[in-house]
Amino acid sequence: MKVLIYILPLFICFGLKAQNKLDSKFIQHLVNKGEYPEVLFLLEEDHIENDSIHYFEGWTRYAMKDLEPSIHSFLKVSEQSPFYFKSQFFAGYNCSYLSDYSQSKLIFSTIQSENKTIRTLRDFQLLGIDLLNYRYSEAEKKFVMLDAKNPILFQPILNLQAITEELRRHKTKSPVLAGILSAIVPGLGKVYAGRTGEGIASFIATVGFGFMTWENYQKLGPKHVKTIAFGTVFTANYISNIYGSAIRTKIIEDDYQTVMHNQILFNLHIPLRNFFE
Repeated sequence: MKVLIYILPLFICFGLKAQNKLDSKFIQHLVNKGEYPEVLFLLEEDHIENDSIHYFEGWTRYAMKDLEPSIHSFLKVSEQSPFYFKSQFFAGYNCSYLSDYSQSKLIFSTIQSENKTIRTLRDFQLLGIDLLNYRYSEAEKKFVMLDAKNPILFQPILNLQAITEELRRHKTKSPVLAGILSAIVPGLGKVYAGRTGEGIASFIATVGFGFMTWENYQKLGPKHVKTIAFGTVFTANYISNIYGSAIRTKIIEDDYQTVMHNQILFNLHIPLRNFFE
């Protein structure tokens, strides 16, 4: 029985191919069921070119996270199609997701409609592109122009305003400065990065090895094996602490930016799914 369940869609696909036509409702059914490989099989084998086919191919590839081909298919949908606005919005969003902000802005800027919600969604996406590009002043100007009472956008707008305020307050940490601070006082760079416990541990370890090196130097002389051993460990620990502080600070800063970037994309995505689905 399980075998029949898996092979039945393929038999249907071959049957449709033999008829040399595609049933849009059936394609929609396969998309809704998540049968994406079967959808692509039908679309690629029949070589039919029309707005519905371009949309279904774009949406299928979008669902499969194959975003670049998805954008290409979405942008083929003409203005006469009922899928036009959905295709344009998701093509633009996919560009934003792929960090192609210039293309994303171009797509959204060309969207024109008498529908107020469509225009507000467009302006909201353009605002999001400004945030993704760290243009906070431009984004704040767009906040004022948005229809904040729109139920689809009310919460996402509040979320992006909070994110904008958080980004403005955030003080970017410099890996170079972290390394310099740890060179002056071992562990201070990690404290600067917000890892106080790690900084204290690094300070204790480095100073401890330094003290033992100095003690053996005073008692046994510079050529004694203990002095050399502790001196080597101290030097390695001191240098690795400087390097580690710089790397740790960069990782922390990168992680912060990634989290904020993903939060912006998430809030740009919510109203699109709510409105078009």
